Amino acid sequence: MPFVRVAVDRDVVVSIDTEGREHLAVLVGGSRVNNDAGHISVIGGRYSGDDPDQRIWLKQPLLVGQVVRVELLWEADAIGEGKTSEQLYPQLSADRASPPLSRAEMASQFESMPLVRHSFSVRVTTKDQRVATLHSQVEEIGFGFGVTWDDIHQGEASITLWAYSHESIHRNARGRYVLNEKLLLGEEVLCEIVA
Repeated sequence: MPFVRVAVDRDVVVSIDTEGREHLAVLVGGSRVNNDAGHISVIGGRYSGDDPDQRIWLKQPLLVGQVVRVELLWEADAIGEGKTSEQLYPQLSADRASPPLSRAEMASQFESMPLVRHSFSVRVTTKDQRVATLHSQVEEIGFGFGVTWDDIHQGEASITLWAYSHESIHRNARGRYVLNEKLLLGEEVLCEIVA
């Protein structure tokens, strides 16, 4: 089974063996209402059967200029074990008695937050040094970059880059796609928050 390896500024932070997992996602995102330029998270697990197991391997802020590299490799050394939500956030177990916010309530809270930056720009470099750049449009408030692997298509992962607005949040849609392609075994993709 392949490995998904993630580096931030050339330092490998996690390398995950996909054996026994159904899904892995490397997500980079940011918005005009958050103080951090962006953040990265690596999540995944096994969701079917008698023993589901979801893990979080990485969740950290990113600065402008930092580069995230994601590789899909046939062989690598595993780095990082991942933790469950309960291990990372034990206080949330007590809070589960209260119902989660609805999508409309979350969207309303997001809309009420003040903007801390005028725009954002993200550059993604794929195989053969092809570059896709996302510059925010006036109505767009955030972006997402994802590399998603699943056990149905073991030798590839999907790469997406998109921007979203308040309207797309209300519609439960990702928004404007700039990139949607495949990452094959032995390939890498780079994502940099430019501004």
